[in-house]
Amino acid sequence: MAGAFAPVAFLWLVAAVLIQAQELRAQREELAMTRQELADSREVMREQAEQARNQALQAQRQADFIGEQTENLRRQSEEAHRERQDRVFEEILHATHKESLSNLSNAEHHVQTESGLNLSRFPDFRRKTYDEAFFDMAQHLENLRLLLRSISKTARWPLNTEPLIELSNSINIAIAMESKISPAGQVKMNSLGLKRIHSSIREIIEIERTFKS
Repeated sequence: MAGAFAPVAFLWLVAAVLIQAQELRAQREELAMTRQELADSREVMREQAEQARNQALQAQRQADFIGEQTENLRRQSEEAHRERQDRVFEEILHATHKESLSNLSNAEHHVQTESGLNLSRFPDFRRKTYDEAFFDMAQHLENLRLLLRSISKTARWPLNTEPLIELSNSINIAIAMESKISPAGQVKMNSLGLKRIHSSIREIIEIERTFKS
């Protein structure tokens, strides 16, 4: 019996080996497919990560562009506002030249000092451009201010300061615009001597108040 079953056992052994070989082959193929799927998944994830990075970069570029456009619009708005304020500033200067400065044209003032009588008059501002008129007024008021410091106590107050007060009020409106106008407008304000004029008039008014008290 043993001799009869020996070939059968051998055949079963061969069949078992063949079955195991097929199973191992199937497992290897399945493992290879799993590895390929993992590789494909990693590639997909890499592409998705790259896409997400590109989208983030694009979003940052768009945010930067929007920020730049917003800043440009803000600067343009500020420039337009300053241009409007510059025009208002120019209108104030022209109106002051036409009215307040013209009212002082050729006005005389006789200052009696301890050393004698000083006769003088304001220039004819009507014949000057407003740039020249403001510059000359600043210089004239400084000289008048220095002269009035030495006015004799027995003298009569030599000038009507009401037109000067009117001029000071107009110039004060222009000076108040300093922070609103353009840098070029601020340079013009300084070159015209508006603050010098305003300061000199204030001191002349104070000298008058002290003189008459």
